[in-house]
Parts: sequence; structure tokens; C-alpha cells
Amino acid sequence: MTTQAQVIPNFGEQKKAFSIDELKRLIVAAKSMSDLNQAKRYLCSYFIPCADPHGVFWWDPDSKSDWNLTEYIIKWLAGVSAGRKMYSILYLKSGQGWGKGIITDFIQRSVLGTQLVYKTSDPQTILGSFNGQLQGKVLLLLEEMPTEKSQWNSLYRSLKDKVTSDIMEIHEKYKTPIHYKNFMSTIVLTNENALRVENDDRRTVFLDVSPSRKGDLNYFKKLGDAVHRLSPSSSEL
Repeated sequence: MTTQAQVIPNFGEQKKAFSIDELKRLIVAAKSMSDLNQAKRYLCSYFIPCADPHGVFWWDPDSKSDWNLTEYIIKWLAGVSAGRKMYSILYLKSGQGWGKGIITDFIQRSVLGTQLVYKTSDPQTILGSFNGQLQGKVLLLLEEMPTEKSQWNSLYRSLKDKVTSDIMEIHEKYKTPIHYKNFMSTIVLTNENALRVENDDRRTVFLDVSPSRKGDLNYFKKLGDAVHRLSPSSSEL
């Protein structure tokens, strides 16, 4: 197959690492300006510009990233931000200081607002008899729940019911339980195992959290500054 007939993948679809030698070969082989399109497409399949933060993203297939999963997460978070219920749980487990809470903090403070997000480390929010604090919430953040193994099964079943059901029963003390439309999506962030998930489960999406930036204060400062620039000013809140 000739170079001209090859189809260059879009950004994030390449299976092999970027090769400067391959780029040079495509440039040298070009006999006209139109032939250079092959080199341009090859370059654009690995690099894409970003306006804020200003810079260029580089696709590295050797990092074992799954672009389909990345795209799924982006759409999941976009759906929640638009007020749509997501019928799956995002489950992030990692060590301390890996940065898994940065995005959820940003969504809580600057996208949805604290009035639409409920963050807790108390498993009784899900397992207890009263759940009035969940009324009207769009996103439930379960962080570092101190659950025992004996609670894993019941916590998973209760969460699964809230994820799959379009109706939520809100039960407040001394009040008759009332059924409401369920708009709530759920993210679990933990350093330890928190759920006993069934083998055939299709509602829990386990995400790999990279430890590569652990302790990299300069990186997290830059990331924090970028998130701050995206946040509305106090006068806009």
C-alpha cells in the first residue's frame, strides 16, 4: 500500500509511538504541496493545540491510555454538568496525593455549585434510614468512606438502586417519605476498597489513577491555576 493511500488516524487513535523519522520520511517523500498533507495528518494525529491552559497535548500510545474510556469520562462529566442523570458510577481508587479530587472539586465549586452537589465520607448517607440531604442534588461525591467489609455488599446494592432508578424516595425525620425524580449521579473516590462489585456489573466504571504526578507540587500548582482561570469570579456567583 502506498503512503498516499494510507489513512492517518485522528488524534488519539495511533497505536504506535510518534516517530520523528517517520515524519521526516513523509516530508522527504512529498513531491507537491498536496503530498505534504500526509505529513500534516501524521503530525496532527499525535499533537493537538489547547487554548486554556495554553499549550499542546501530545498523544502517547505507550502510556496505555484508553481514548474510548477518556471520551466516555468527558461525556459523563458533561452530562452531569448539563443536569442529566448518568446511569453508571465512576469509581476512582488511588493512593493519597495522586490528585483524583481536583476535577470533582472544580465541578462542585465552579460548575454545578455546592447547592447541587453533596460530598460526604459517611456511608450512612446511603445506608441510613434518612436521606433528606440528597433531595435536589445532581451529583453525589462519596469520598474516603470508612466502610468495613461487612458494609460493602449493602453499600453496593444501595448505590446500584440509586444509579438505575429514575425515582428516589426522600425520607426525612418525622415526615412521610416522598418520591422525587432522580437526577443524581455518583462518583466514588477512595484510597481503600469501598464496594463489593458483582462480576457481571455494568454500572461501575473503574478508572485508573496514575501515580506519576504524586508529590509534583509544581504540576498541581499549574493545574490548580488553570482550573482557577476557568472558575467564575466571585461577582459572577
